Amino acid sequence: MNNRVHQGHLARKRFGQNFLNDRFVIDSIVSAINPQKGQAMVEIGPGLAALTEPVGERLDKLTVIELDRDLAARLQTHPFLGPKLTIYQQDAMTMNFGELSAQLGQPLRVFGNLPYNISTPLMFHLFSYTDAIADMHFMLQKRSGKSSGCRAEQQSVWSFKRDGAILLSGDPSARSAAIRLHAAAQKWTPPWCVWCHTQRCLTRLKIFAC
Repeated sequence: MNNRVHQGHLARKRFGQNFLNDRFVIDSIVSAINPQKGQAMVEIGPGLAALTEPVGERLDKLTVIELDRDLAARLQTHPFLGPKLTIYQQDAMTMNFGELSAQLGQPLRVFGNLPYNISTPLMFHLFSYTDAIADMHFMLQKRSGKSSGCRAEQQSVWSFKRDGAILLSGDPSARSAAIRLHAAAQKWTPPWCVWCHTQRCLTRLKIFAC
């Protein structure tokens, strides 16, 4: 049996697809995100809708960005999500999140299970839209979490947040990490702080190792 086949979909290595299927992790992430009706929720890489379904159940509308045309087509015909979804079949690295925020009339709440091969550049792409993004919640491959500036290399969970709170407490042997990010408008330099600098950053973001 091909272990790259999930729900009839063959995972594409070039997209770095890694589908989320742990129900405890899914429920914990959705609880942490706490999506509310009327918020501008945006999912990057919905894949087979592991997060899309429980988040979508709480919302009237949900925007998703999916590069894989086969997965985008599946979402369009989803039995209960289809009518709620606005689907952008494109690379999230080419998405103008500032324009999307203006279109939706409020700052975005971004979440997703990010492909390992683009997670770091994508996060820096998102950092350039801090005025347009309220917060972000992501699942990352563990090596991506480490490369993002975290000091706690033996932990499976990191939080990128203004108050340093832990999003999830996970198994140290886990291959994935759950992180939460908030843009910071003011300067604040607590212990374990690593400043992310890019030419396009509008504000500084604090990165913590929990």
